[in-house]
Amino acid sequence: PNPLTYFYAAPTADAARFCRAQNDLTIAAVRAHPARFSGFAQLPMQAPDEAVRELERAVGQGLVGSYVGSDFAGVPLESPALEPVWAAHAALGVPVVVHPAPVGIEQPTALRDEGRRFDLDIVIGFAHDETAAVARLLFGGVLDRHPGLRVHVPHGGGTAPYLKGRLKTALDRRPWGKGLLTRPFDELWSQLSFDCLLGTDDALRFLVASEGADRVMLGTNFAGWDQADDIVSRVRAQVRPPGDCTRVLRGTAQAWFGGRSSAA
Repeated sequence: PNPLTYFYAAPTADAARFCRAQNDLTIAAVRAHPARFSGFAQLPMQAPDEAVRELERAVGQGLVGSYVGSDFAGVPLESPALEPVWAAHAALGVPVVVHPAPVGIEQPTALRDEGRRFDLDIVIGFAHDETAAVARLLFGGVLDRHPGLRVHVPHGGGTAPYLKGRLKTALDRRPWGKGLLTRPFDELWSQLSFDCLLGTDDALRFLVASEGADRVMLGTNFAGWDQADDIVSRVRAQVRPPGDCTRVLRGTAQAWFGGRSSAA
């Protein structure tokens, strides 16, 4: 799925039809090259019941999870209306990838002009939205209510790993945080994974040291504006010991998604 074509503000029937068509093309591509590709489903998140049906259909046809935005035409990730979607992911044993959309695609018109200046919506805005997505899934109780739900957040999780201690402190000390969750913070955090498309070696080393190689995987943004042509060589140079390097290059993706990365 492409964040430019989530279509969460579209009529449900149109969005569901688009999702089904796109997922069918993805299924066909995976079947044509099973040793090379795994695929994610796009879901009509503005209609949770339709989203569940499409997830079940797509996973039944071989896709390995879903790929969704961080906001659904104003409906946040922690909305009670989305509970059936998260429950379905957990029941099927498949993860969800949360990737924001650029300003002007899914966000209100009032945010467009300022966010588009210097491409701030994608240069720094994605990191903000990804960090907020982690906080909403955590504070909103989504991870707490669904122990089997696994969530992957790209671009190193925005700034969430760096702010992990601050998020935990909020739960311990803010009035609304005390008693908010029923399970330990670290247990909930372990339901998250991140990719290593970060831009600097320092950030790459921090992410692996902070989160562990078993929850960090290769990220390339292939064909995107920030495609990391040297990411494999950088992981090989920066991630030690060799077992951790192998996990980041392929093992973590295989464990979380059934990925078939050829990097070695």
